[in-house]
Amino acid sequence: MNVGFVFKIASTLAAILFVGLGVTGILSLHTFERTLGEFLSTRFEFVVNDIRQGIETQLDLGLELSNIENIPEAMGAYVRGDPQIFTIEVFDETGTVIHSTDTSFEGDLVTEEWIQAWQETGDDGVWTLLQRDAGVVGVALRNSFNQNVGSVALRYSRQFLDDSVSSRASNLMAVGATNVMIIMALAVFGCLVILRKPLQDLGDLRVAIAAMTERVGKDEDAAGQETMQVGSSEFNSFADEVTRARDTLVSARDEIRQIDEEQAGRS
Repeated sequence: MNVGFVFKIASTLAAILFVGLGVTGILSLHTFERTLGEFLSTRFEFVVNDIRQGIETQLDLGLELSNIENIPEAMGAYVRGDPQIFTIEVFDETGTVIHSTDTSFEGDLVTEEWIQAWQETGDDGVWTLLQRDAGVVGVALRNSFNQNVGSVALRYSRQFLDDSVSSRASNLMAVGATNVMIIMALAVFGCLVILRKPLQDLGDLRVAIAAMTERVGKDEDAAGQETMQVGSSEFNSFADEVTRARDTLVSARDEIRQIDEEQAGRS
């Protein structure tokens, strides 16, 4: 049995399976990352919405956003209670940070990406971003006239998300490698069982063809030698006839020459 041929078939099946598992793993990992990101966003939406309610209550009383003094205290309590929260900012309609748990940010302008996400919020006013260094969850602030006057934005660490995705990827790779090895072994065993009879028949056919080819070659060689022998005999006979004809011609020429000489002598 040609084990190498069976191994090639099993390797091809394993390669196809590996590609399929790889694509499935990538899609699964992407879905996991998106789901976990949405879960984290939902968790921090509760925080920003709680802060928003306190701010909008005071806005309804006629206070300006910059005059609400208890905002930093409320935001600081959340930051101190959750190590995953980096900072919480409140910015106005111009993008200027009015309040922040990091006072060095106050008076700065938020990025255009934040402003665009805030301006494109839906009816619930919630907007999210997933940046390279942090995730951002924000909610729009509306006054009593339902006008957007700013937003609350919370920046949280991506470490938990990245670590979870990395761990998930490692698990998927380990499971995928194990599955490929198992399927490879099953493929080899299955091919050995399924292809055993066809491979034996193929081997027998190959031996028969080789024997037939060898026999035909021997027959051709024998026929060639016989042809050469027959041709050699005929050629020898022909050569003998030519030699006898030449001798006859030479004798005739000599006789003619002798007759001519006798007639010349008589004259």
